[in-house]
Amino acid sequence: MMKTTMSVAISAAALFLTACGGSEAVPSRTGTTTQALADDCTTLRETIDKLREVVKSCNPAGSMLQCRLVLDDVCCPISASGGPVEEFQKAVATYKDQCKYFCPMVACQDPSHGMCGLDGQCHP
Repeated sequence: MMKTTMSVAISAAALFLTACGGSEAVPSRTGTTTQALADDCTTLRETIDKLREVVKSCNPAGSMLQCRLVLDDVCCPISASGGPVEEFQKAVATYKDQCKYFCPMVACQDPSHGMCGLDGQCHP
C-alpha cells in the first residue's frame, strides 16, 4: 500500500516505523515531518500515561465511593477517582485524533464498577 504526499511516495511501513519512534523523516502536507509528528505523539502519550496515574489514584483505606468515574482512554475506558479529568480527556482525544496507535484485540473490562486496589489505583 502506497501513500503519496507532496509528490513523495511513502510506504505504509515507513509511516508505521516513523510513528513508532523510528528515525525516518518524510515531508507531510503541512511541511512538518512525520518524525516531528511522531515526537509530538510520543510526548502526548507520555503525558497521558502520567495523567492516567493521577486520575486513577485512590486511597485503599478510603470510602467505597472512589473509582466511580468512567473515562475514555486510548483503547479501553478506565475507572477513575478524580484529579485532572478534563486534562486527561483532552489529551486522549487529541492523541486519538492526531496520532497513529494500535489497540490489541482484547475485550475491555467494564470500568463502571471500579474498586480501589491495595496499590492505590482504581481497577475495573
